[in-house]
Amino acid sequence: DYGAVEVGKRGTLSYGTSASTNYYLKTSGILEVWGDGTFNIGTAGTPIPSTSTAVLEFDSSANVEFGMVVEAGGTFTAQGASKATVNTLLNTDEAATSTVIGVASTSGWAASDELAFASTTRTASECEKKTILTVDSGTQVTLTAGLTNAHSGTSPTQAEVVNLTRNVKIRGVSASLQGYINFLTTSTVDCDYVEFTQLGSATSNKRGIDCTTTTGSCSLQYCSLHDSTVASSMGFNFAANNTNNVTFSNNVTYNIANSHFSFPNPTTNTWTADSNVFIRSTDSGSTIVNLNDIGGTFTNNTMVGAAGSGITIGENAALGTFSGNTMHSNNTTGWTTTLAPLSGTISSTTVWRNNSLGMSILGSELTFSTLTLFGNNLGSINFGAFAGRYVFNDLTSNGDSTFSTADGFRFTANGGSGEIYVYNGNFGTVSGIKTAHTNDINFVTTEFVRMVLHNTILASGTEVASQTNMTPNAFIGSQ
Repeated sequence: DYGAVEVGKRGTLSYGTSASTNYYLKTSGILEVWGDGTFNIGTAGTPIPSTSTAVLEFDSSANVEFGMVVEAGGTFTAQGASKATVNTLLNTDEAATSTVIGVASTSGWAASDELAFASTTRTASECEKKTILTVDSGTQVTLTAGLTNAHSGTSPTQAEVVNLTRNVKIRGVSASLQGYINFLTTSTVDCDYVEFTQLGSATSNKRGIDCTTTTGSCSLQYCSLHDSTVASSMGFNFAANNTNNVTFSNNVTYNIANSHFSFPNPTTNTWTADSNVFIRSTDSGSTIVNLNDIGGTFTNNTMVGAAGSGITIGENAALGTFSGNTMHSNNTTGWTTTLAPLSGTISSTTVWRNNSLGMSILGSELTFSTLTLFGNNLGSINFGAFAGRYVFNDLTSNGDSTFSTADGFRFTANGGSGEIYVYNGNFGTVSGIKTAHTNDINFVTTEFVRMVLHNTILASGTEVASQTNMTPNAFIGSQ
């Protein structure tokens, strides 16, 4: 079978790059880039000018009937105009119906740009999208319609606000007739400031943006992926267990049915996900970030508004680099571990106002450094299938004045055993919006735990609950 548009060996298909021009290609068939073929929507040296737009639209009559395939050896480049601010924070508390919105920066924003607002409660569905009517100043916009929900603009619960609009747009034809993108093994892909929308399905290799690069490379930076709402649609999906050489950084995502960034299979290859903001999944129980490979670099990312967990770790291996990540306002748990043993260090992590637990971890050999948790419903950290050794350096755990937290440490393994060391910890000290737990430590089920607390405060009314569930020779020692 042949596609509607075929870019063959030594062939090049390029969009124009003139100013004040609206380029538009709609294809009622597959657009296919073959080995040694090149497809450009702007280039790194000559991006699509800010006064122009470039659209590629897949005119499917059934969902994911058409899309784009970059075959092995093919090259695809898409370069939109740079946008100074792709994500920022709300800096004023905004009530429902508010139209005048204060943010940290509006640099590069314009009328008609679409903004997504993160939930700041435990209700994931309070994430929402609105449109700019006017940009009033460097820190204020007016929306075409008022907010549906209230959002906090006060630290430490400021809402993330992301700009979804780019002048290069790759999309399906409607919310129910989506397209797809597939980058194959030795393809070379470079996309900056591109808007991907209405892509994906439950069909293999048509999940959204599927990537299987091996000795090729794939880089998406400063892009937006949004409103891919057909059930099981994904954002960026590592579609093979040897996918390699991937950079996914400074992107924003919103309202994608299933995972926004997903490794369905373990890999041992090179990948980086840095400084992305992932907002809102809608499939029941879906995880925003699904990592069945944990050997890459995952830093400074935010996961908010999942129908399930913010991030799920599903490989029993050594962690790569994990630091600077935030999970909040997810429907179940901020961080979930599904396989053990897991080893390594998790640094500078913040987990707040998740509707079930802050973190749920299984038997592992983990070190946590600078971990802050507050306002998570049942507990800050749940130890399930408890076995292993955990070290916590600079741990702070609280409820908050709007959303209380039952437990700091919560043990539910029912017969588990292991060791925990806490250095410079603080459970339940009241400060600002942060409040005490009901219990700093709670043995919900029978456990054999050896816990040593160094320079650690237990400030809640009940320091250790259900002590009768500690087995003989279990202990908590505090210095």
